[in-house]
Amino acid sequence: MKKKIAVAVSIVVVVVTLCCVLVACNNSGTDYVKRLAEKGYDLFGGRANSEKSYYEIGAYRVHRDNDAIARDRVTLYIFFDEELAKEEYERLKDALSETVECFVLDRNVVIFGTEQGVKDATEK
Repeated sequence: MKKKIAVAVSIVVVVVTLCCVLVACNNSGTDYVKRLAEKGYDLFGGRANSEKSYYEIGAYRVHRDNDAIARDRVTLYIFFDEELAKEEYERLKDALSETVECFVLDRNVVIFGTEQGVKDATEK
């Protein structure tokens, strides 16, 4: 009886540890949002797509660049599953390659927009 309890407790400990590790390794996208906010981007959107299991955040910034007005934009799709993120990344590249300048896939986050917008989101 004691052996069965010890085995059950061991299994529970392993499962809980595995869940904690998987959650800790998942990229929540907060680093990207912080970087964009620090660089003067206005954040908008923040809507969930339950069908594809992702959260969408958009960012936009208008500024002067060499006496011209520059508009930088970037969109983040934060997925709960890396495989879904990879599939959506490929789909977006095919569908939007003529209108969107830059695409980046970072584990479970798909980032796309203007070249400067994506650079501002990903540059540490």
